[in-house]
Amino acid sequence: MFFAVFFSLISTFIFTGFLFAGAGFAALMPALFLALGLGIGLRTWRIADRRLRAWRYGTAAEATITSIGQANYNVNGRSPFKMEYEYAADGVPMTGTRTTFNPDITEYSLGESLWVVFDPARPSVSAEWPPIA
Repeated sequence: MFFAVFFSLISTFIFTGFLFAGAGFAALMPALFLALGLGIGLRTWRIADRRLRAWRYGTAAEATITSIGQANYNVNGRSPFKMEYEYAADGVPMTGTRTTFNPDITEYSLGESLWVVFDPARPSVSAEWPPIA
């Protein structure tokens, strides 16, 4: 989130400079970066806000780990760890996912139980309890 805000601010300063310098069409390039930074920041904020709502207002449920291991993509040359779990939200089966770079997540095993909290307003949004770093 910090990087999205940082790049948005930098783009705003560059955009303003180009406009006052009379660059015209060239001023649109920093605007593109500004829009991209704001889009990334908004998406990141929404994901974090949904997890926080689950932690604050959520209903507890027992979950079972169905998959654990490395994700099949790389971020800056590193592959994050991914854990999937199933839980029941008001009797309806749901699946949750936790992706992290913290290797401690591999201490959990397939079929192991853990507690999750889900947002009653959006039962598909869940978070582990206690939180996994």
